This record gives sequence, C-alpha cells and structure tokens, in this order.
Amino acid sequence: PQSGSLSDLLTQKQVVMSARLRGRVKVREVNTLEKAIEQAGGIEAFLFLVAKIFEDSMKTSVTSGNPGMAEYLQSKATHILFQLVHKFPTLSQVFIDANGYAMLAKVLKSSKSIVGYQLLKVLMDACTTESVFKTTQNPSCLVFLNHPEAIIRDTDI
Repeated sequence: PQSGSLSDLLTQKQVVMSARLRGRVKVREVNTLEKAIEQAGGIEAFLFLVAKIFEDSMKTSVTSGNPGMAEYLQSKATHILFQLVHKFPTLSQVFIDANGYAMLAKVLKSSKSIVGYQLLKVLMDACTTESVFKTTQNPSCLVFLNHPEAIIRDTDI
C-alpha cells in the first residue's frame, strides 16, 4: 500500500522518544478567566458581542442553508453570557450596575431576535437553580417537568 494510507495508520507501532529539558518555566502572572474578561473589555464587551451575534445570525443562517442556525447561535450566545454572569460575582455586579438586563431585554425585543424554544430554555435555566424542562429527542420541543423542584434564583431575568 501507499505510504500514509489508512492501512498504514492502523498498523503503526508507537515509538518511545526521550525528551530533553532545556530550561525552566516560571509563572510570571496568574491569569484567570475573570481577569481575561476584564482585559478584553469586561462583561459589557460580551454583552455587545451577544447583540452583534443577534444582529448577524440571520446572515449566517442564510449562508449555511440551515434555518435553525440563527436561533441556535442566539441561544448559545445568551447561555454563555448568563454563565459568565452567574459564575463570577464581580462580573455579575458590573452587569447589574451597567443595566445589563435592560440592554439584553432590548436585544431580545429587537426584530433580529428569534425567541424560540431554545432561547426560552436558556432564559428559564438562567433564572432557576435547575432545569424545569425534560430532555427530549427533539430539541425544538420543550416539555415541562411534572414536579420541578427548581428555585428561582434571579428575578431580574
């Protein structure tokens, strides 16, 4: 068989190689996700990026030929924003002080927003301690749990 063919890849044997260390690595600065977000413009910059995704998602949906892509992108961007806000208390406070919920509400009310099942699930999951929806085969159809024990943790949403 030719070199690099699939059969060659399956019959290859591992080769043990020794490593040589040439220097030491020193940590000069500890950089956490929270600090990286601050350096990138803060949570306000992420909110702007979410708004930009809402604005451009229809173009992406048309070019990809997948009509559900816009709703998926919008819900995923909103999900990431809420994860950042809920994970880091300092970012949460900055988000509240900057009227982030009001700005996000304007984005959600815009004509570019597709408020479907996926975005509804993201919003419900963000304001409760656990999901209130059953997992189903069809992600575009949400089914409420019969007796959810979720507690509302964020009334601003």
